[in-house]
Amino acid sequence: MILYKKSKKNVASSNDICIFGLKLSKKIMQLEKSFGETIKDLRIENHLTLREVAKHLKIDTSMLGKIEKNNRNPSKQFIKDISILFNIDEDLLTVAHLSDTVAYSILEEELATKVLKVAEEKINYYNKNKANK
Repeated sequence: MILYKKSKKNVASSNDICIFGLKLSKKIMQLEKSFGETIKDLRIENHLTLREVAKHLKIDTSMLGKIEKNNRNPSKQFIKDISILFNIDEDLLTVAHLSDTVAYSILEEELATKVLKVAEEKINYYNKNKANK
């Protein structure tokens, strides 16, 4: 799975793709990496230090370090702020974070893949019934 960086252009070019109704550039990051690794890669790719990013986000440097090392979960506000800083779609970063949460909770389970398939079916069933009410 890949995470796409939002395009700054208003007109689609050959370097753009559309996903989930969003026009995005082909500049990508791997979502197989953890949320923290993704944030660290973005920071390094943009030649920023922990201190610079933490100052911009108005958080403690050690908190950002813990998020990058996956020792602390990001808040919704953190995800929003980091998406603005790096011009990454907030929903895609939220999915990256939540998918980590789900994956780590069932990682050691022998039936993890089957659990995810059933969970997806349950979500679809729930959403269908919710829409019909």
